[in-house]
Amino acid sequence: MSTDTDGTADGATDDSQPVLIFGRGALTRLADGRKTATISSEIPDAAPGDAVTATLPDGTPRLPMQIVHCHPVKELAALPQLATQAGLKLSAFTKCRSWSAYLEAYSG
Repeated sequence: MSTDTDGTADGATDDSQPVLIFGRGALTRLADGRKTATISSEIPDAAPGDAVTATLPDGTPRLPMQIVHCHPVKELAALPQLATQAGLKLSAFTKCRSWSAYLEAYSG
């Protein structure tokens, strides 16, 4: 799924929105626009236009986002090809330098 940050200036979000939990580095990259895509099974019925909230494990800060595109990934190994077809580069997902490193870290 690719996302765009979307919310009020003070970071307020709707508590009814689905929540995705990220590490501090990933949340920082989401906030500054360096991370624009993620893989998640937490929102199986996600669709473009849906609002979600990104946060750290402790629940703060909260970053409102909107789903821009959603592409089902049946097998993680297919992600590089699907991402390319969707016009996404590895850097949209991670700071890993190779797809193999990302897939290994994500599946491990």
